[in-house]
Amino acid sequence: MIVVKNKADCCGCTACYSVCPKKAISMQQDQEGFLYPFVEISKCIDCKLCESACPIENKIESKMFDRKAYVLRAKDVEIVSTSTSGGFVTPLGEWILNQGGVICGATYNEEYKVIHKISGGGQKSFEVQNTCRAI
Repeated sequence: MIVVKNKADCCGCTACYSVCPKKAISMQQDQEGFLYPFVEISKCIDCKLCESACPIENKIESKMFDRKAYVLRAKDVEIVSTSTSGGFVTPLGEWILNQGGVICGATYNEEYKVIHKISGGGQKSFEVQNTCRAI
């Protein structure tokens, strides 16, 4: 059974929720709007599928790439002046969308709840909720 003792140890991906065969796991929002798993113990059969699906508990170490760091900045001075991080994400995002790619992200709504969004693939931006379970 998956137990989140420290919120930093949960990315809110809903993988545990999605694989539970007894639907014993619900995703509940905290005060900041982030989702965390809550297990209804009476429904749990202790199959441990939730634990095996968790990307935090099952980190995949990759020896394929060396760790490197890059410093990037947009060429457009106007983009840089309105950005807090050098503005590189704006042209990168435009390039990804122009190549037919998809961009995923999160924002807050008026009540400061986290809203997950996907843009691209020939579609306008749309909100995402329970995508893994729907698939």
